[in-house]
Amino acid sequence: MGITGGGYNNTTPPTTTSVQSGILPATDTWYHIVSVRVNAEMQLYINGVLIATTSTNLTTPYYGTDPSAILGARCNLTQPFNGVIDDVVIYNRALNLTEIEELYQHGIPCTTPVPIVVNLTDQTRCGNGYFTLTASGNAQYKWYDAETGGNLLQTGDTYTTPWLSETTSYYVTGTLDGVTSDPQKVTATVLPQPDLACLFFDSALVGVNTVYAVTVSSGLPPFLYTFDFGDGTIVQTLKSSANYTYTGIGNYQVNVFVEDANHCTTYCEAFVKVAEKVIPTEGDIFIPNVITPDNDDHLNDVFTLSLVTNDTYTHYTGIETFSMIIKNRWGREVFSTMDVKAGWKGQNIASGTYYYLIKLGDRQYKGWVHVVK
Repeated sequence: MGITGGGYNNTTPPTTTSVQSGILPATDTWYHIVSVRVNAEMQLYINGVLIATTSTNLTTPYYGTDPSAILGARCNLTQPFNGVIDDVVIYNRALNLTEIEELYQHGIPCTTPVPIVVNLTDQTRCGNGYFTLTASGNAQYKWYDAETGGNLLQTGDTYTTPWLSETTSYYVTGTLDGVTSDPQKVTATVLPQPDLACLFFDSALVGVNTVYAVTVSSGLPPFLYTFDFGDGTIVQTLKSSANYTYTGIGNYQVNVFVEDANHCTTYCEAFVKVAEKVIPTEGDIFIPNVITPDNDDHLNDVFTLSLVTNDTYTHYTGIETFSMIIKNRWGREVFSTMDVKAGWKGQNIASGTYYYLIKLGDRQYKGWVHVVK
């Protein structure tokens, strides 16, 4: 009988038809066997060669009602095959001779799975905020908050994070043709945002070299400072201050920009009123000898310099260098400043007599002031 092919016919009850090769298989030998049926015609190929053909005189085959298939035995599980079966393929069409020869010579073509592509790009921003993360490629994407056992956050190509104040990683899988990739990580990095404050005064004098200082907190040093003095002059420096001399009176908007090592930027701004420089004479300066802070009338409550012009007293702010030290009668310092605008309000001291030393440019004033509370 040898190697035989065959199949069921759509009759009642179903009948079978066999294709006899007359070839007895040798032991320990591989055979490439192909059975083809086109309606009523059956063909049997062995090792790429058509061995036998038969006709069933019927036009339709019988497939049965059980979707399962049994290999290596009859349908009733009898007469098991005593050998090895490999590379079994069932086609939904009839193969021709060329295809059968190709299979015998080269075997079943290896189907290379289409790789799942998950393209992700980490994102960075300066300061807290939202991120919109994107996945691209050839798959359906799912976003999770952990590599394993995480919560499903989003399905789709994009995911918008909640408001983030710290660097956070997310994990994305891609699914293609029923196959899901391993999770891949994408990171949303929050960089510290520099915080800048302008510390300089709101007034200056023409021709007077003035220091304009800022302070920066947060961010990653070193910092690059850009001072825009509002008159077309721009100064860049690695220092947090810049000296500048205005040549004309006016109101100027001074903008200071800072950029840190992460290229995060911020700025502060202030308005500076520039006036003509007035050099007072000795008799133009008035220094009071009594102050009455903490009174409800708010009169004489600050110890400061005044400029006397036509019997008018004006808080003096127009000199390049200034310092003031206040001491009690035992010589202990209770107050000091280099800000001519600040003045002394007698804070945190008792009523009594105190002694001052004021340096105004190249001049020096010493005396006493009585504090009444």
